[in-house]
Amino acid sequence: MNFKVEKVIPDKQGKFIILKLSLEEKAIVLVNIYAPNDAAQQVAFFKRLNQQLEEFAQDTIVIGGDFNCALTSYDKRGGKSVSNKSAVIQEIIKFTLNNTATCSAATGNQYLNETVERAL
Repeated sequence: MNFKVEKVIPDKQGKFIILKLSLEEKAIVLVNIYAPNDAAQQVAFFKRLNQQLEEFAQDTIVIGGDFNCALTSYDKRGGKSVSNKSAVIQEIIKFTLNNTATCSAATGNQYLNETVERAL
């Protein structure tokens, strides 16, 4: 499989990196993120990331990493309720509006007791 790195966009704060690849004549954008823990910082982070990704709207985008936010109560055990991060969840959902499939880090019904990792 031949690919070429067309563009690299590292976040100045070190929280994400975006790679645009050309893979067998198809554009694919790979994004690795490490979101902050604080809800207010997360909202700003996801807004900034969403703005960065606008230029790749016509490409296939794969986002993975540590979102530091469970999207549903099914993804989480203990700690604060998922509802405490509703503003963050709304920003994350903006990534999934265009027929994006999500996959949580789970094995059968045995979910991780720590931060849920997601690939979008």
